[in-house]
Amino acid sequence: MTSTLNVQIKRIWRRRVLVVFVAALAVLGAVAAAKEAGTSYTGRAALIVSSPGRAPEQDAILVVGYVDYFNNGPYQERIRARADVPDDVTFAASTAAASPILYIDATANDPEVAASSAAAMAGAFRDDVNTVRFAGRAGTLEELRQQLEEQRSSPEADPVAMAQLQDRITALELDTTNELQDQQLAAGVAEDTPSLVRNAMLGLFGGVILGCVAALALDAVSKRLRTGDDMREKVGVDTLVEVPRGGNPRAERRREEQFRRLANIVGLADLPRPATVVVTSPRSTKGAAQVARAIAEHRAIQGERSLILRADLHGSESGTNVDEPPGVANFLSAVTPPAIAEFIHQAEPDALPEMPTGTGHGDPYALFTRERFGNLLEQAHSVADVVVVEAPSITEAAEAQVMCAAADAVVLVVERGATRVPETVEACRMLGQVESRLLGAVIIDPRCTRRTSPTPPSDETAESAETAESAETAESADTAELDKVDVLKVRESTSDQTAHP
Repeated sequence: MTSTLNVQIKRIWRRRVLVVFVAALAVLGAVAAAKEAGTSYTGRAALIVSSPGRAPEQDAILVVGYVDYFNNGPYQERIRARADVPDDVTFAASTAAASPILYIDATANDPEVAASSAAAMAGAFRDDVNTVRFAGRAGTLEELRQQLEEQRSSPEADPVAMAQLQDRITALELDTTNELQDQQLAAGVAEDTPSLVRNAMLGLFGGVILGCVAALALDAVSKRLRTGDDMREKVGVDTLVEVPRGGNPRAERRREEQFRRLANIVGLADLPRPATVVVTSPRSTKGAAQVARAIAEHRAIQGERSLILRADLHGSESGTNVDEPPGVANFLSAVTPPAIAEFIHQAEPDALPEMPTGTGHGDPYALFTRERFGNLLEQAHSVADVVVVEAPSITEAAEAQVMCAAADAVVLVVERGATRVPETVEACRMLGQVESRLLGAVIIDPRCTRRTSPTPPSDETAESAETAESAETAESADTAELDKVDVLKVRESTSDQTAHP
């Protein structure tokens, strides 16, 4: 439960600007409403039910019914017309604790109007309720009076019967059971001036609550992936690491620590040796190249021979530049490719060896057949223990499926705040089609300081700090069709994230 609460708090914090904006609007609205309302006056009139021979608690129960009866909108409008009170006066009935006393309050902008309206409304309600009771009693009284007159006019009048009839008539005339009576029609007028401070505080509290709800609702419907929780809940794939943005030494050290953890995960995975790891993404991102280099560099630091294959020919600008060194495209296009050593380049003697994209490759799809790419990997395994393939986006380049199918493991790179759920779901579905082994996802903010080698270890690496959030990027029009992907089917196909070793 604590973990779930922390997730919700983080989601609210990411959209704290929205929460502050909503809270500010609520405070301004509350202050404006208080100023516009001005001072109001509430006049009060009191009625009571006092039934002879009955306990006050029993009358108090009846008064509760009278309060509900008075507060009924249509009925209140009917007796308002009878009492002839202004339309801008509002009324409300209430009980005095658990007593048979009923209060009728009238609120108006003038104290005299409030007092007179309360008295008039209480009188109209009293008469309306009592009229029904009096009507039923009048018939009984008339019948008893007729019997008494008959007894008096009869020569054989019975004095005892006449006395009994007179007693019954007197008892009915004096009976006040269930009758509303005046307690105090002018019970006073109270002045009510809205407090700006109180209203502002209430507005702030309500605005913060509303802002948090809006932030959570917006996060729930958002199609952009920002955290591992988003990745797990909306796509159904676990996140290996979350790499924050860089830019300053401390931030770069945090990035380096996440890259080390990622390299450890890859190294500890049940992969054959030599192994091929393909790094791809749902959409083109600089983060894919950063992740590929980080895996290769950190595996090399731990003593494994590592090689990077730059196989993203779509992202290469050297397709027609003959001055660029030969690489993947040249190896795949050759009828009988020479030894792979001729295509491996190192900018510096101790730099990580890599195989560039190459030149003059034309249509990349024509080069990446299962046999050609398999031959490339076979030769790469002869010179490296870990071959890291920087592949193009799997949803934007069909040949990426060939690379993923031939790999021992696939790492899916998601750019924080830019990659969307539909395209990520589609990428997972395409990996499932070729039975690729998906190790998991890497959520990365690619903004960082350029570097050519891993940052040296530091005692400050473990220092905790909040990572800056990536700015929202524009929606891509060419991914509209991906919204139709069946998320449930993809989740079922990637639930274990392993198709074959």
